[in-house]
Amino acid sequence: MISVIITAYNRKEYLKEAIRSVIDQNLEKDKYEIILVSNFDFDISDIRVSVKVKKLILEGSMGEFLYHAIMKADGDILTFMDDDDIWLPDKLKVVEETFSDSSIIYYHNNYFYINERTEVIDKKSIYDSRVSIKYSIRLSKVSSSKVIAKALKYRADFNSSCISIRKCVLIDFMPQIRKIMSMPDSFFFWISLMHGGVIYLDNQVLTGYRLHADRISGSKESESLIKELKRRLPTIEMLNNICLTEYSNDKQISMWLNLYIIEYRLAISLLNTQPIMDVISEFIELLKVNIAYTNKLRHRLLMISLLYLINRKMALQLTLFLSNK
Repeated sequence: MISVIITAYNRKEYLKEAIRSVIDQNLEKDKYEIILVSNFDFDISDIRVSVKVKKLILEGSMGEFLYHAIMKADGDILTFMDDDDIWLPDKLKVVEETFSDSSIIYYHNNYFYINERTEVIDKKSIYDSRVSIKYSIRLSKVSSSKVIAKALKYRADFNSSCISIRKCVLIDFMPQIRKIMSMPDSFFFWISLMHGGVIYLDNQVLTGYRLHADRISGSKESESLIKELKRRLPTIEMLNNICLTEYSNDKQISMWLNLYIIEYRLAISLLNTQPIMDVISEFIELLKVNIAYTNKLRHRLLMISLLYLINRKMALQLTLFLSNK
């Protein structure tokens, strides 16, 4: 059986559309269930429900939502849905067919963009650094750094509404899942990669990812960015700890996770009012980790960007110093 976990926090306006897209799947209705977890009561009596629905109402973090939903799930395959996204009718049929291959433990399908009115958005009309999957990829723990880099380029760790995973991969890490504040999609990807089964990235478009006005503009205040980065950082640090303790110190995966950890710390330092020497210290650590990836264009550009930001920060602090003289 497939358990579809829909999470909703303080947002109702798109939830019925999300639920309908799950109910309208072409898969036989006795082959999947819906677990709706939210921090509010939600009436679905006006929706013609032909599939088993479990409703959980609770307060807490994203991790608490996922923990309780997974514990209630009867399916051996878990697939996730954000309250504002939609699925195309063949999504669960493809998921079922994909997991008929017992070696596959993680599946990520491609996606398209929709706006608040569920109209398809041309990606060319927005700024987005994400690269859509151009062709299907299979990778595992033994894959080369180059293959892992390609998977990350195609955002294999992005958008829970594109992700399905075997429940057995997560069940040993329920205490850690309960602590997640942000980035559950990244947690699912990296745990699966550590696990050692096959990760399948499918270029088939099956998910509608909703872009709100604030996402399209990409404008955020520094305080909001710092707050979000501080919510993300513990998830990556927790993953690295799992990698070092539970999976025999997999150095390749730990290297990638350390790269993210230092990037986040450095970004927080740059956005914050931290002393420039602390920023430089973080930057040196990033350079050490980055040596293994010097042939990656992304990290070359990152180095240039960070040097530019550090230079600006130093100039600003020098100006403030002189103005106080």
